[in-house]
Amino acid sequence: MQTLEEYLGNGVLAGSSKIFTTNGYDDVHSLKSMTKNDMKSLGLTKQQQNALELRAFLDGHGLFEYADALEATRKTLAELRRGSSSVLSTRYGMKKGHASRFMEQESPLGDPKFTAGGCYLFNFTCLCNP
Repeated sequence: MQTLEEYLGNGVLAGSSKIFTTNGYDDVHSLKSMTKNDMKSLGLTKQQQNALELRAFLDGHGLFEYADALEATRKTLAELRRGSSSVLSTRYGMKKGHASRFMEQESPLGDPKFTAGGCYLFNFTCLCNP
């Protein structure tokens, strides 16, 4: 089990555990449940908000070992996911299987009828006259 300090890492969130604990975010689970509005109300910078979002994603996908390295890029989660798995492997030392997991697009609620963007796909048959 990670401590709060371990979860916050060595980047822009390092040393900020007091901000979180005094506001009721005293463990990793509660920290991961923060919303953007919660982060704003605590006065976190955009960079700190991005770091928390990235760390929550990595932790949820079993890739937390890359948190400090990816946070150091100063890129958002969305920017990193728009890249390629080969860049993650070569530039940031991510194992190829881990890079694939990082880049994997998930369907909402695990439903294959949804695209990664959340749009519902319908299967229509055209009954047109040729």
